[in-house]
Amino acid sequence: MADMFAKVSSRLDRHPKVRKAGNLGRQVFEYVLRANAENGRKGWVSEMYVDPEYLADTLMVTVGDAGDGLRHAVTAGLLAVEDGRVLIAGWDEEWASGPVEGADRTRKWRENRK
Repeated sequence: MADMFAKVSSRLDRHPKVRKAGNLGRQVFEYVLRANAENGRKGWVSEMYVDPEYLADTLMVTVGDAGDGLRHAVTAGLLAVEDGRVLIAGWDEEWASGPVEGADRTRKWRENRK
């Protein structure tokens, strides 16, 4: 599988929700952003990606810390868990899309001008 690009703000660490989530919550949030990029940038990933044991192994933390990180990210409003999915709060599908070719960019521009 080819590497996918996950766009992250250079000011992420200064965002109030990220600061509220703390270090573990930020780690989980960043991981979900990367997993989202690998899975088509839909704005959500399957809940299996945040299974505490899987998440702990991926982030190289304890199972307890992984669970705490997810809980902090949800409490801070960065993520939401519902119906077997982990949703990225405020996901904007247009902004989050991958690179756009010239013809697609022109088509979108024309649609937005209508």
